[in-house]
Amino acid sequence: MPERRLTRIGWLRSQRRTALLALAEYPLRIDRVDLVGADTNIIYRVRDERGRLFALRLVPSRKWRTEANLRAEVAWLGALKQDSGITVPEVVA
Repeated sequence: MPERRLTRIGWLRSQRRTALLALAEYPLRIDRVDLVGADTNIIYRVRDERGRLFALRLVPSRKWRTEANLRAEVAWLGALKQDSGITVPEVVA
């Protein structure tokens, strides 16, 4: 039997389920989750019931991004925030 592959829309729907599962790990009451873009990362705009806005980024493949890469990126954002006047996204672990 040939391998069944998802269409792009099917794949994005499966990633949305993953996003909702990830958001359930945070102490937020989610009001809305909207897809912003999907390429090498999948970005969602998240609004909680208090109107606060967040971004959720999923990295769907570990083939080109390792956990060490992601940790280095978080450290880099922290250093930019501390050592420059640049406004950077705050990473919520």
